[in-house]
Amino acid sequence: MGEKVDYSKVITFAGAIVAYLIGSAFATDQEVMQFFTNFGVWQSIGALILGLIVMIYLACTLMKDGRKLMLKNPADIYAVYGGKFIGIFVKVFSAIYLYCLYVLMLSGAGTVMHEYYGLNRWTGSVILMIGTLIVVLLGLKRMVSVLGRIGPVIIVVAVAVGFINFIMYAGNVPAADAFLASVEPPPLKASSSWIISGVLNGTAATILMVPFLAGMGTEASSRKEAILGGSLGGFLFIFGAGAINMGLLACMEQVYHLQAPALGMADNIIPGLGVFYSVVVVLGIFTTAVPLLWAPFMTLEADEKSVKFRAMVIIGAFIALFGGQLHFSVLINIIIPIAGWVGILISLCVLYRHITGSVERSAANFERQAPTSDDDDEVLQGEPQPAMLGK
Repeated sequence: MGEKVDYSKVITFAGAIVAYLIGSAFATDQEVMQFFTNFGVWQSIGALILGLIVMIYLACTLMKDGRKLMLKNPADIYAVYGGKFIGIFVKVFSAIYLYCLYVLMLSGAGTVMHEYYGLNRWTGSVILMIGTLIVVLLGLKRMVSVLGRIGPVIIVVAVAVGFINFIMYAGNVPAADAFLASVEPPPLKASSSWIISGVLNGTAATILMVPFLAGMGTEASSRKEAILGGSLGGFLFIFGAGAINMGLLACMEQVYHLQAPALGMADNIIPGLGVFYSVVVVLGIFTTAVPLLWAPFMTLEADEKSVKFRAMVIIGAFIALFGGQLHFSVLINIIIPIAGWVGILISLCVLYRHITGSVERSAANFERQAPTSDDDDEVLQGEPQPAMLGK
């Protein structure tokens, strides 16, 4: 008998992954510019292929392991992969990193609202803080549902803008390499090597995704459903980046100088369309900010319905609001690559655990949830589970 697969859930999982990863850096196209486009035509394509391989492997593996292990606290997955010391280091680093990104998302929302709608910076930050706080307090299931519906909308619009620009200005693509080689100052790049840049783009997402995907994997009805959801999410994210990359190469001279090249590409299609696209940017910030608020506090308190968890989230959100006036341009060029290097560390740990077949053994002493379905014969299979807890 084949494994049960609810394809509507697969699409929801994939949409949640895309929504999680599309923040202000991606939605403005700055992330694509610095990790891919600024290396030129063929090197950007090579970097995208590497990013695709890394992203799909990590996304489907984390979803599959989340389903298999059913950890009560998804953040324990760091220690499962990396052992006690590496696990603690990555767990602490990721919690701090995620919270800092949430602060910077609040700053990004304030900046967008101010520049494109003329609102006070605090207004945008407060609106985002309230919206993310409400969704996080609804719990992981509701959060996945909300993000899963918004994510596909964002990626469709982003891909459409990039693809239409590529069609309109495809003849300019061959000139992109010469332009990038001559422009002053030199283009910002995530790394000096396109190979490293492609890998870093995938592994930087690992730090963001590890606890979220492990937790989301527990909602899958089967192993196959988890693998399909993770694989589709990783593919859609890189596919979107590829479409945007080709659009940027086609109109490089028009958008190179812009802080938000996406808005310039939108205006290339129809003058004034950039104002509409700014709404997409805001949605991208929102979908990333929600799990950024959820994940750090989940590492401290596994029960998202507890008074302790909700109190920490509320207090943390209000504290972050005051840091929301910080600028986050440095995030793309410095902080994300740093996270990528730490992501390489945990990615190697994931690879090691699977090569040696020691994932289940490493997880034996962590508390588990009861399985959500009895039709997946891999769940909790193998060694005895002394720490297994019922719901």
